[in-house]
Amino acid sequence: PFELKLFATKGDIYYTTDGSIPSINSKKYSGPIRLTELNNECYVIRAIALFNSSYSNVETATFFIGKDAATKLSEKNIVSLAFENDDLFGDNGIGVTGLEYDNWVANGKKGDMPVPNYEKHGIENEIPVCFSYLSNRLSFSQNIGLRIAGASTRSEANRFILYARNDYSGSEYFSKNIFDGIKSHKLTIRPAITNGIIQSLFSDRDVAIQSSKAVEVFLNGKFY
Repeated sequence: PFELKLFATKGDIYYTTDGSIPSINSKKYSGPIRLTELNNECYVIRAIALFNSSYSNVETATFFIGKDAATKLSEKNIVSLAFENDDLFGDNGIGVTGLEYDNWVANGKKGDMPVPNYEKHGIENEIPVCFSYLSNRLSFSQNIGLRIAGASTRSEANRFILYARNDYSGSEYFSKNIFDGIKSHKLTIRPAITNGIIQSLFSDRDVAIQSSKAVEVFLNGKFY
């Protein structure tokens, strides 16, 4: 077990543990938060301070607790994404069919089939997330945007494109280089390493290839 203490120079602290953005309606911090060992999950703590009716920036941190946590972080690359769950998986989230499609099905599929939400493109189908990268070499967090990736595989809703943007963090690039010497504006998360292996076979050729790393992904603390 671990006791997490939160501090603010002024005001009251409010926090969440489900990935959602905290507000005055969230749990008010009154003392150390007890974190115990979880089975293949992690804690995502998001906190704000409220002083004179003004909120601070949201602070987000990911914690792995237990005897195997240090080993896990020394051997693996971890991506932790924190976000409002409804933005991705809610009734009208970008990773589900969506209300318009669901109503079409409920009404006997009359008329033209609406485009499911997970097949929609463009920045209007992008949600804000806090991206945290944890490894034995590099650890950082940054507010970014997330979209569903893929063509025919979009129905699986398990591929994501991550975008660094000025609107989220004041930068069009990720603040740290996950790939040595490569400054990234966009990253893609795919469910298998097959593409990475295929790309590596052409690393000695005079062609453009995508760099890749194997990662374990956690969505709001849950292994995905």
